Formats: sequence, structure tokens, C-alpha cells
Amino acid sequence: MRCVHIHIQVKNKDVVSRFIVMQNAYRYGIKGSVQRKGVDELFIIAEGEESSIEEFINWCETFQLNFQGCVTLEEKEIVNYKSFDIIRNRNQKL
Repeated sequence: MRCVHIHIQVKNKDVVSRFIVMQNAYRYGIKGSVQRKGVDELFIIAEGEESSIEEFINWCETFQLNFQGCVTLEEKEIVNYKSFDIIRNRNQKL
């Protein structure tokens, strides 16, 4: 098992959404959460098997094509998340 915090600088806000991240997390068997930080950054907590985490990180790096350095990783302790959730910002307007 491995847990990473992933920060993504969003190049094209129309291409990525928290829902798309959640869909791919389920696709790779990842547990954790995704949250928008400001207008152009996503913060993801991803926990899962080593191979699944590597595939998910690869997806995070490739869906923002031609934008080098948009993904940063930070290794964290395993928390044993039960699902993958979208965290809505409290100050976000409907």
C-alpha cells in the first residue's frame, strides 16, 4: 500500500473536473479524495496498491498534455481510506 498527496496545476479548466478525477480513481481502485484549491489547482489524496498508484499518477501526469511540471507528489502515511470522495469547498458558490 502507498499513500500520496498529488497537487495538479490545471492548464485547461474545461478538461479536468473533480468528477473526472474521481472516475479515474475508481477505475484504478484508488481511495482518498479530491478537492479544488483555488481556480487552477487540484489537491488529491490517493491511497492504494503500489501498481494502482503508479497508474493513477501516470494518468494525472498525462491528462494535462504539454504542461510539464504540473503535477507534484508528496509521500504520506497510509490512513486506510474507505472510498474516494469529492470534497466541496465551503466557500464555493453554487
